[in-house]
Amino acid sequence: MDSLNIQAALFSLLRSGLWGRTDFDPSVSLLTDDAWKRVFAEAMRQTVTGLVFGGICRLPDDCMPREELLAKWTAAIERIERNNKRMNDTLATVCRALNKENLSPVLLKGQGIARLYNSPLLRECGDIDLYFPDVTDWEKAVNIIGKGFRIEKASDGSAVCNRNGVIIEIHKTMFDMQSSLHGKLLRLMAQREGFQHTPLFDRQGINILTPSSASNLILLSLHILRHALCFGIGLRQLCDYAVTYNYVANYDPAALNRVNDMMKSLGLRRWHLMLESFIDNYLGVRIDNVANINCNPLLSVISHGGNFGFHAQDNNRSFETVVYNNCKLFHVAPMQALVTLSYLFARRLKG
Repeated sequence: MDSLNIQAALFSLLRSGLWGRTDFDPSVSLLTDDAWKRVFAEAMRQTVTGLVFGGICRLPDDCMPREELLAKWTAAIERIERNNKRMNDTLATVCRALNKENLSPVLLKGQGIARLYNSPLLRECGDIDLYFPDVTDWEKAVNIIGKGFRIEKASDGSAVCNRNGVIIEIHKTMFDMQSSLHGKLLRLMAQREGFQHTPLFDRQGINILTPSSASNLILLSLHILRHALCFGIGLRQLCDYAVTYNYVANYDPAALNRVNDMMKSLGLRRWHLMLESFIDNYLGVRIDNVANINCNPLLSVISHGGNFGFHAQDNNRSFETVVYNNCKLFHVAPMQALVTLSYLFARRLKG
C-alpha cells in the first residue's frame, strides 16, 4: 500500500477520533497488516496514537487491525492515560500551592486545551506551561514550584522545573514572537482580551486561568509556526488548534474576526489562511468560505519531522532540517523565516 493511502487512512481515523465520525475514507478498509503497522508507527511519530485509536474503536469489525497490533496499541493508550492523570495530579498540586499564596497562574496550551477534546485522556500530554504576567508573581511562582526540585533557566528567560518526571515551564511572556514590535501588539491584545477562569477537570476549588478565545488561537498558531520553522511540528499541535478553533467557532464566533485582524497586523495573514485550510482539508473542521490555499508545504513539514522534529527522516534535529522547513514555509511567513534562520545561523557560528 503506497504512502498516500497510508496518509489518507491516518487522517480518516484521526478525524473519527476527534469528532466521532464514522464516514471513513475507503483506504481504511484496504489496510493490510503491514499497512496497519505503518499507520501505528506514523501515529506514534506524530503523537496522535490515542486520537487515532479513538477512530479505530468506531470501525466495523471486519476493518479492525489484528489482535497483536491492537494489544500493542492498547498498551500505548494505557501509558498515555497514565501520563495524563499524573500530569493532572501534578498540576492540581502546584495550583493549590500557588493559590495559597494568592497566585493565580495562566495555563497555556497543554491540559488547558485537552479539556476541549471529546476524550481528554487520549490526547498525549507534553509539558505544563504556566504564565505570570507580573514579574514579581513570576519570581514567587518559581520559588514555590521549584521548592525541593531542580530549576533551570531556559534561553527565552523562562524557568524549567522537573517534578518527578513532569516538566513545568514558568513563563514571563505568553506568545512565541521574537520581534519587539509584534510582542507589544500581542501584549496589548492579551490585556484587552483578558483571561477566563477555567475548571481543572474534576478538581474542585482550584483557581486557574486560561487565555481568552482569541488569545488562545493566536497563541497556538504562533507556537505551531515557531516549531514548524525550526526542527518541525507534529499533528498533535494541529489537532489542538483544530479543537480550539471548533470550540471558538461554536461558542465565541466573534473572536474569529479579532484573530483575523491580529494575524494581519502581525504580517501573518497568509500563514493564518494556510492553517485554516489545513484543519479544514485534513482535520475535518468545517470553515465557511475557507481560502483555497495550498497547504501541502505545511503537510510536508509535518510529515518530514514529526513531533517537534524528534522523528525526522534523518533522525537528526539538524540545521539542514531548519533550512528545509523554512524553504517550505517562507512564502507564508517570510519575516519569521528570516529571523529563525539568522538566529540559528548565529548560534551555529558561535558553537
